[in-house]
Amino acid sequence: SSLSRPEPCVPSHGLGSMFGVPDLDIGLGITKVFVGKNGTSALTEVRLPPDSKLCDLFEKSREVLDLDPQRAFFSNGLECTDFDQIENDEVLFISSGEDFLATEQNEGTQVVGKYFVREKLGSGGFGCVLKGVHSETGETVAIKFVPKSTFKQFSDLQRAFMEIQALRNLRHPHVIRILDVADNPDSVCFIMERAAGGELRRYVERHGLLSEEEARVFFKQIIGAVHYIHNKKIIHRDLKLENILLDSNNRCKIVDFGLSDYVTSKERTVTDAGTEAYLAPEVYAQDRKSDPFKLDVWSLGVILYAMTHGKLPFSRPDAEVCFQLESDGFELKTELSSGCKRLIRAMLTPNPERRASVVDITLDPWVTKNRFASCDDEDHSDDSHEEEPPVPAVVSLPEVQAPRRVGRPQRARTGDHLMVSPRDQRESSRRRRRTPSASERYVSSERHCGRPGRAGALRGSPSPVPRHKPPR
Repeated sequence: SSLSRPEPCVPSHGLGSMFGVPDLDIGLGITKVFVGKNGTSALTEVRLPPDSKLCDLFEKSREVLDLDPQRAFFSNGLECTDFDQIENDEVLFISSGEDFLATEQNEGTQVVGKYFVREKLGSGGFGCVLKGVHSETGETVAIKFVPKSTFKQFSDLQRAFMEIQALRNLRHPHVIRILDVADNPDSVCFIMERAAGGELRRYVERHGLLSEEEARVFFKQIIGAVHYIHNKKIIHRDLKLENILLDSNNRCKIVDFGLSDYVTSKERTVTDAGTEAYLAPEVYAQDRKSDPFKLDVWSLGVILYAMTHGKLPFSRPDAEVCFQLESDGFELKTELSSGCKRLIRAMLTPNPERRASVVDITLDPWVTKNRFASCDDEDHSDDSHEEEPPVPAVVSLPEVQAPRRVGRPQRARTGDHLMVSPRDQRESSRRRRRTPSASERYVSSERHCGRPGRAGALRGSPSPVPRHKPPR
């Protein structure tokens, strides 16, 4: 081949060792390679021990490709001369001795796993997103490249693996799904479900402000996904229109969990990351005592405002903005229903203790409107939207003070029922089962000796002795 051969790669230490901590290994401890016949695009996965030689690769390729391997080429056409040059998830094309044959699929194309990398789809914090096409099925995916050069601190590396962990554990129709993770020499690659409709922000920019009914459909899907991740003890912390994608049927998909974090009941999370307009006031105040899940609620309020007004409500929630919100001086579009206005104000409440919770929002009448209506009664402004399944209502029962026993058992009336404490019930039952004393039996016999309505039966007289018939 006229192409120059690459120098053998020297195995480098992992990122973890740079920071004095153990490496975070997302591989399986073996070398995973994708091989294909020279000049074709179909790939087959083979796995080899780390101490393998090139001859071991050829032997595996002979089994899966049904050819006599003589040479191996990287996807860029350079020939592989030593197994040490091969990285994990590498793509190699095997020939029987002929030179590298470029095809339309692999000529100058980057390959990640079984996917050919295509055009750029977008970019976000920590990396860009490119389109990927499966080499065998033609399935399109989104591949997020996170350059390893951005990991200047170990916390950055932890952040990338935090996103991996969060996405792998989530299964919801309105949360983007992660398919695989590839550890390339220069990047950590997230292979994810592709949402072909693009960002919700672009949708709003193209259509202008949305109608209240269309905004309701989108918001139902978003709040359903947020309610789901909160039940998993995950705070997104970067909810915004740019991080909500639409699929080909205009269904919402929440993405970019790079800022997400797990919390327990005793932990509080405050971050300065994220877009300023979507950040809650307690973030700027460094309030570490507030409920961390209320951070996402504030962002939801900004999202609903942006969808119904076609713009962000403010650049950031400074003191003046918070004063307007607290004093009801914050103006909303007059065309909106009172329910929509009330919900926006409930979410954009500066005080996190008075701010609505995700459960409150999920059960809000504006959100649940038409949830149980018949198909004929619904306003199908866009039949491509998919309604969320109904969320069972959470009914809180009123607290009832336990009755205090003073002398006789007290009864507390709740509604139309009488309530007696379990302790009083046990004592009453114990008294009923107790064997009566002799004096009590005498009084009882005196009290019930007569039978009313019977002639000659006088109260206090002895009971008549029954006569027994003699046996025949």
